[in-house]
Amino acid sequence: MMEKKGWKIIAIVFIAITAFIIFFNAVNYISYSREEAKMNECFYDICDIYPDADYAEDVCYCYDYSVLGELVVVDTEYMGK
Repeated sequence: MMEKKGWKIIAIVFIAITAFIIFFNAVNYISYSREEAKMNECFYDICDIYPDADYAEDVCYCYDYSVLGELVVVDTEYMGK
């Protein structure tokens, strides 16, 4: 009797693991897409007149070259909610 139920339990476990992996990948994809959209907004909309930009933790940093030729932060903008 146990031999007939064994494959059903294994199948349920594999289905649960597969569902979890699909859910985890979907959440990661959505999160990555949002971050990429904010990064593009930082680079192309906010810091479009500056030679370099960086986006980290909801803050956009715009860089420009100083007199000595070093990149320095000239503008920051909070991009949170």
